[in-house]
Amino acid sequence: MSSVPSSSAHASTYASDHTDALVDGAARLGTQAVHRAGEAVDEAVDALNHRIASGRARVRPALHELAGGLEDLAHERLDAVRERARSARLAGAGYIRERPLPSLLMAASAGAALVLIGGWLLRPHGNDRRDR
Repeated sequence: MSSVPSSSAHASTYASDHTDALVDGAARLGTQAVHRAGEAVDEAVDALNHRIASGRARVRPALHELAGGLEDLAHERLDAVRERARSARLAGAGYIRERPLPSLLMAASAGAALVLIGGWLLRPHGNDRRDR
């Protein structure tokens, strides 16, 4: 036997070397694909964070404007209620000045009604009187 490699041994070595090169190339391509996918995910997250920050920047002034508008509306309504109360107080004072006797009679009758209602509410409501 000779020590010269046969053509089948040579083909086997060639195939093994070629297979190793293909596997290495595929591993490199896979690694590059994973790296590019990671970069794409990072870019997408950065873009999303930018959109969120931009949205916050637009929403915050609108919320402040809305809060200011609500505060102004509340002040307007409070001023309107105060004005109505003042008008009612002035009208009542004018009525008392113009008609003192009917005003006095109405106040006395309202006071008497309150005393009667208070007395009725405070008296015992059981059968205590029948038992005695």
